[in-house]
Amino acid sequence: MENRKPQTANRRQILLGLTTTPGSDWHQKIEEIDRFGLAEIALFPTFLDDAKRQELYGLLEKTCLRALPHVHLRNDTNIEELIYLKERYKTTLFNIHPSESARKTLDLLLSQNLNVYIENIGEIDPDFEEVVQKATGLCVDYSHFHDHWALSQEDNYKVFQEIIKKYPIGCGHVSAVRKVKSLEFNGEFRYGRHLLDDLSDVDYMANYTDYLPAILSLELENSFEEQLKVKEHLISILGHRI
Repeated sequence: MENRKPQTANRRQILLGLTTTPGSDWHQKIEEIDRFGLAEIALFPTFLDDAKRQELYGLLEKTCLRALPHVHLRNDTNIEELIYLKERYKTTLFNIHPSESARKTLDLLLSQNLNVYIENIGEIDPDFEEVVQKATGLCVDYSHFHDHWALSQEDNYKVFQEIIKKYPIGCGHVSAVRKVKSLEFNGEFRYGRHLLDDLSDVDYMANYTDYLPAILSLELENSFEEQLKVKEHLISILGHRI
């Protein structure tokens, strides 16, 4: 759509991520917002139903948080929630999965002329590029890319090698990639994880400096105290590109 423009910025940002996956203590992270004086973070409310999301928003409003520049939406997001995020937390970047169940949310975002980016998940379906063409561009999950292609060499990721060169990248997810496979919460054995054990688990990002968006969001279950160390480590890896 011609009236939606990819996000641009004078510099790149690395945002700490408030994740809600099973291993993430999101209540603790909310408490850390004031402790570390965090004015803006990325939000991943993808494992919370509507009632739990309302609880989360209510708790966030009691903190010093001022902005959620990037939000990874659930497939059941409604129009009221989108307006709330845009007006209360100045959210300008949204991403969703390319799955069929997310198409209603995609249509809602498009109807509100919002920037929506499609994430590469574990499987690159035949219609993935068609979905990206409807949206503003890509949200690159670098751990999925590195795990499924660079390390595992899975055939379904061959097409993504070309897609990533063709479309604007508005935001990105940075998770951990370990040296050996381990069991993830979804029951799969993968190199990629949402829990970082060692700072070297993000060293793989040095391979993707040609594909960095304006905003990189940490998709980690680790506490904000630990994520602050990850952020500094990433800055040292990516250097002048940040």
